[in-house]
Amino acid sequence: MSGPATPGAKAASESLTYDNFTQSGCSQAGFSTLAIGHLNIVGPVVVDGTTTLDGVNHDSYSLDLNTGPATFDTSFDRTFAPPPPASSTYTFVFDSTARQGSREVGRSVTTISCANGAFSAFNVWIPRAEPIPTGHPGAWVALALLLTAAGLARLRAGRA
Repeated sequence: MSGPATPGAKAASESLTYDNFTQSGCSQAGFSTLAIGHLNIVGPVVVDGTTTLDGVNHDSYSLDLNTGPATFDTSFDRTFAPPPPASSTYTFVFDSTARQGSREVGRSVTTISCANGAFSAFNVWIPRAEPIPTGHPGAWVALALLLTAAGLARLRAGRA
């Protein structure tokens, strides 16, 4: 069978991911790293995001990623002022919602961990769940009337 891809298939193939974290460093005062971004969404994409530091809201951001698909160099960094109290061990999360116009495509979540100066990072893509098509309400009414008529016909045939 051939034909256009279903909306669910399109959403599953779309993504915004980051990998190849290099030149990374972290301390109690902040962190920085370079990364490669992979925008596998066709057309213009804007990202709106929020960050958390050890689960507490930190800041928000908005980025225009221009037009995909594309592969690009990027960076993740923050300087903490004031630094977290008496600890150079923390987790910082970038939770980025990718949008095409008013359509939410999914979320790219990048987690940065610093454990006493040891840096680590990973990224996951969470596609937006596509709604299951339910059809037009008129179609449901027509189906209900058809099933009712069929049931009545069987009932009459059983009495004859």
